[in-house]
Amino acid sequence: MENKLELVMERLINKIDENVDLTFAQYQEKQTKLDKITHELGVLLNSFPKDSMGMVKPTPEFKKIKKEFDTLFKELQNLNKKYVKLYKKEIQKVRSEKRQSRKK
Repeated sequence: MENKLELVMERLINKIDENVDLTFAQYQEKQTKLDKITHELGVLLNSFPKDSMGMVKPTPEFKKIKKEFDTLFKELQNLNKKYVKLYKKEIQKVRSEKRQSRKK
């Protein structure tokens, strides 16, 4: 429960203001954080027991985590929707450099 509270507090602190443009470094940092948190919440959601048909019983704890996951995932989608277009060349450059470093 304490971990859940930390996630909510971090989300509130790092809330995106739609009217303010982030620099490329700020965008990358925020995207990495949101991606990491949504991944951790996804792993947590997948850890709930499933019945014979693969469905999870919607307990209050599951519902809270699922709602938080959905909220953060939507925030990540909105972030990417706005900044992937804005920083297209920078993102391509970073990906290209990453590919080149793997080839060496």
